Amino acid sequence: MASSKAKESAVQKWIDSATGLPNFSRHTTANLETRTIAGAELYYEGFYGSIVAAAKALGVPYKRLYYRVNGHHSTAENGGNRTLLDPSDEEEVFCWAHRRITQGHHIQGRALQQHANAILKAKGVGATASRAWAKRFIQRHRELFHRRRAAARDIKRKAMQDRIHNTWNFDETGFMVGYLHKGTFIWTFREIDTPILSDAHETVSVTAIEAISAAGSCIPSFVILPGVQIPARWVSNSLDDDTIISTSQKGYINDVIAIEWIRHFEKHTRPVDPLQKRLLLMDSCDNHYTEEMVHFCFDHNIKVFPMPPHLTHQLQPLDVGVFRSYKHWHQQVLHREIADGAYYFNKSDFLYHLQEVRTRTFKKHTILSSWQKCGLFPFNPEIVLSQLQDTLSSLTEEVAIKDLPGSIESEPQGGPQAARPSTPSPHTPPSIQRFNWNNVSTPRLNLSTIQRYHAYVQLRLATSVDFDSSVTYVYEKARKADKTLALNGITATAEMTKIKEKQAKRSSLQQQTTISPETNTIDKRQEEEAQRVRNKEVRDEAGYIRRWLRKVRFNVRISITEARIRDIRGLWAKGDKRAHLNCNEWMCASYRILRELHNRGVGQSKAIMWPEYYDREIVKEAAELVVMEANKRAICRQTLSLEADGIEMR
Repeated sequence: MASSKAKESAVQKWIDSATGLPNFSRHTTANLETRTIAGAELYYEGFYGSIVAAAKALGVPYKRLYYRVNGHHSTAENGGNRTLLDPSDEEEVFCWAHRRITQGHHIQGRALQQHANAILKAKGVGATASRAWAKRFIQRHRELFHRRRAAARDIKRKAMQDRIHNTWNFDETGFMVGYLHKGTFIWTFREIDTPILSDAHETVSVTAIEAISAAGSCIPSFVILPGVQIPARWVSNSLDDDTIISTSQKGYINDVIAIEWIRHFEKHTRPVDPLQKRLLLMDSCDNHYTEEMVHFCFDHNIKVFPMPPHLTHQLQPLDVGVFRSYKHWHQQVLHREIADGAYYFNKSDFLYHLQEVRTRTFKKHTILSSWQKCGLFPFNPEIVLSQLQDTLSSLTEEVAIKDLPGSIESEPQGGPQAARPSTPSPHTPPSIQRFNWNNVSTPRLNLSTIQRYHAYVQLRLATSVDFDSSVTYVYEKARKADKTLALNGITATAEMTKIKEKQAKRSSLQQQTTISPETNTIDKRQEEEAQRVRNKEVRDEAGYIRRWLRKVRFNVRISITEARIRDIRGLWAKGDKRAHLNCNEWMCASYRILRELHNRGVGQSKAIMWPEYYDREIVKEAAELVVMEANKRAICRQTLSLEADGIEMR
């Protein structure tokens, strides 16, 4: 058989005996080499009279068949065309190409040619790679490379997209302190149809502002609580040292707190290179996207990107994946504390356990998963677009009349009478079964049931009847129940000890009512508020001083003008009185003396209505403010008069 195959002619091998044509159904690139070999062999045997006829019949290029007939071998028989670079050199080319492509610098034929020449130069080879070599190299490795037209992109935009450490998302979320979510599924006894969870609801809302980056990191929390001052018990916990605790009237964010938070964000996300830009994704809430906040971000190289309205639940990573876990772990901690006896879970308890909740929530894989679910990093818009509902899709649905409720056709066959229930047939009521002691189970923690088990065993002992399997079985079940009761007592004792310890810790926190000196930010805000109130009181007092000066000067000037010479003989001259009236220091000093006398109840005058509130320091500061403003006006008037006279002031 082998010898017959070896002696098989080219005609028998490549020509169909029935049709007299080559037995190639299709001419493809895959069988080009086979058709070339067949054409050369058929030409050697004389089946085709010329190379042109053989090439035309087999669909082979003429030059390819011509060179093969004249003794040239195929590329595979010659060892391939990879003679310029060794396999190890080509592996290095692959590594270089992979590195360039992953960096975003996609290669071209000229770059590949230059890199091959660099390898040859380093090896000391005199040959060089041509442009044709680069083209053939790409063709040999089509499974790795493909040709595509590249789109231009701004380098600044690329740098912003590649810098995931400087891409952030911030949002706020609210917590109802001590509130258990409704609809929580729990395991309970079958006797209880509607289980009730006891919560420690304080009806106080707390706001937490969080920020996460596309690299999987987060910054310390910014907590807003309702109130004015920060007691020491609020900060006696394991919170991060950089956590900011702020207060507002209702525990919500406002324009002032938004500025404080953006400063907190800028401090903890400041890059090493001050020229690097930070991208901050946020919603379009008015309290978030304020004019002051935009100016601050512009001054600190922060690019603010507000998201479209009504889409933050799909585009914002915090809303998509992080805040859900945040609320979950808060509920878990609340369940645990209520089970341990926390009948009153207040703001101090919330802050005490907040760091534990944040540690379980803000994990790197959770943050990265949130960015991925939004289709932002890695960038995949189809994740969000596939979730959007087509508003016109509901208009194309057709509902059959028989499917509508109340349709006659939807009634069962036979009319309404067919659906009428039949009269139940009489049956014998079930008989009461006797208690089978051979199949009893371990009793529940019920003393009456356990005593019944023991009574059965004692009855058998008292009657001196030989023990059978039922007595031993019931005794084992009763013993298990006793053991369960003992273990339950031990665990209950441990739980009571744990509850007492936590109650003692809570009571110690409740006793700390002093203002904490550790809250520097809050103290600064309180100082600023106190200073603002004081400045307002000083301005109000200064306004009263100005009105008093106008009234006194008006009355005194009239009295000086109408006074006769003999009435003021031996007293001050008119010029001296007018000079004292124009002296602001003397007039304000007189006002301070009169205010002090009025406060002491000395020399009260009904002609002047003095303010009810009196503070010596405020009156002093108000008088100094009036004198300073008057001196400034005098200097300005003097400067204007000298400039009008042509005298230059230096």
